[in-house]
Amino acid sequence: SAKAVQHVMINDRHSFEVYGYDLLIDSKLKPWIVEVNSSPSLSATTSSDKQMKTKLIHDVLEILVPSSNGGQGHTRGVGDFILLYDEVIIQESSKKSRRKR
Repeated sequence: SAKAVQHVMINDRHSFEVYGYDLLIDSKLKPWIVEVNSSPSLSATTSSDKQMKTKLIHDVLEILVPSSNGGQGHTRGVGDFILLYDEVIIQESSKKSRRKR
């Protein structure tokens, strides 16, 4: 969803934004995006909500300022975040394949 609207998003390399996705799971376990919040609430209403949001904040900070991996950052995942798509890797791979032709 972020890729689809990247041309209208503010691109400031000195800041970041966390998006909140509201999903519905149907009877066949297919996920449906209901909405995407650009400023999701981080207030907690239950203990499990507090636990999830605390972990989210920890993982976001770990992505921004890695404490492990020698400060080299993470390439495959952090906490419950998993790298699904890396535009730089795709672009580099595309350049290499064009050079081989």
